[in-house]
Amino acid sequence: MTRCIRLGLGTVLLAGWLTGNIAWGQMPTIKREERLLGDRLGANYSVFEGGVRVKATVTPIKPIEQVVIVLDGSGSMTPIYLRIVEELRKALPAQIAVPTAIARFSVQKLMLQNFTTSRAELASALAREQQAWSRGGSNDNTMRSNTNLYGVLTELQEVIGDKMTHCIIVTDGNDSFNQRIDLPQVVKENMVVSYVNWAYRSFSARVDEEKAVLVTGNGSRRMDIPNVTLRFLARQTGGEVVNYDDWKAFGAYFKRRLSTPGVLYRATWESTNPEVPSTLSVR
Repeated sequence: MTRCIRLGLGTVLLAGWLTGNIAWGQMPTIKREERLLGDRLGANYSVFEGGVRVKATVTPIKPIEQVVIVLDGSGSMTPIYLRIVEELRKALPAQIAVPTAIARFSVQKLMLQNFTTSRAELASALAREQQAWSRGGSNDNTMRSNTNLYGVLTELQEVIGDKMTHCIIVTDGNDSFNQRIDLPQVVKENMVVSYVNWAYRSFSARVDEEKAVLVTGNGSRRMDIPNVTLRFLARQTGGEVVNYDDWKAFGAYFKRRLSTPGVLYRATWESTNPEVPSTLSVR
C-alpha cells in the first residue's frame, strides 16, 4: 500500500512538473492588425507571419483605383536612372488596368505624366525622360543631390485625391532628408506605399548639382538592407518591399502591378512575433 501511494505521488509530481513547464514554455501572443496588398478581390487568403501560416481574419478594404510610379531623380541615382527609365518603359503591359501616373522627385515632385490608362502615353513620357537625361538632365529643381521623398508624398496627396492609390517608389534608399517624419501627415488612409529598392548603390561618385550629372565614379556596392523608414511606411500602409538586383525581376514587378493593381486587405490575428514581416497568400 505504501509503495502504491509513493508511485501515485511521483506520478502527480511528474505530471505537475510537465504541466508547469508546458505552460511556462508557451509564447505570449498579442493581437496584430495589418494592411496587406492582395492580387484580387474575393480570393481566399491566408496570412503568413515570418513564413509560418497563422489563423487570421482577412477582410477587403478597397481595390486599388490608381497607381503613381515615383522615380528617385536625386544625385545618388544618376548612374542607374537612365536604365531604370528604360526598363520601366519595356515593362509596361499591353493593358494598363487602372489610371497610372509617373512622377520624378528629389527635393520636389515633377509630374512626368498625369493619370492615364494609355500605354502609349506612359511610354512617351518615359521616352521624353530618357532624352532629357541623356542630354545631361532637364536642369529643373527635382534633380538635385538631396532627397525629400516624404515631402513629395505629402505633395502627391493633392494629385491623388480621395481614390485608393498605390504609390510605388523606385529609389536606392539613400535618403538625405534628416528631419523628423510625421507619418500621419505624409500618408493618408487611401495611400498604399510600396518601396522598390535598388540593391546596388553607387560609390566614389561626385555629382555636379547645377547640371545634375555624374562627374566621377562608376562603381557600385551591394546594399541588401533597404531604408528603414521606407520599410516602415510600406508596412503601415499595406505596401510591398521589393529588394531587386536584376532587371528581369524589376520589370516583372511593374508588369504585374500595372496589369493586376490588387486589393487592399485588413488582416487580424494573434501574433507571437509582431515584428516579423507578414504576407498574404491564396489558399
